[in-house]
Amino acid sequence: MSDAGYLVVSGAILCLAACYPALSVRGTVHDSDGTPLQDVALILDAEGRGPHHARSVADGSFEISMVGAPSGTLSFTKPGYKSVAFPVRRDLVLQVVLEH
Repeated sequence: MSDAGYLVVSGAILCLAACYPALSVRGTVHDSDGTPLQDVALILDAEGRGPHHARSVADGSFEISMVGAPSGTLSFTKPGYKSVAFPVRRDLVLQVVLEH
């Protein structure tokens, strides 16, 4: 692989991460009292791409990414809380609050 992010295979040039950057979102999910929420379901959806799924962990943190998508919609759902969705772009950090 060259420094430019290209891989030459049998004379063909394949464009890697430089041509198809990842849509990457990370952050935390809390309730309205500031308590971290574990096991919140995240769905990242971008046009022309299948949805990607993740869940928040014990401290409420999450990270989700999708290669080749410059933007999309990220939804947060947990039983007993109102679901929310946000438009997202590359390298975004969110602090999400879910309300009962």
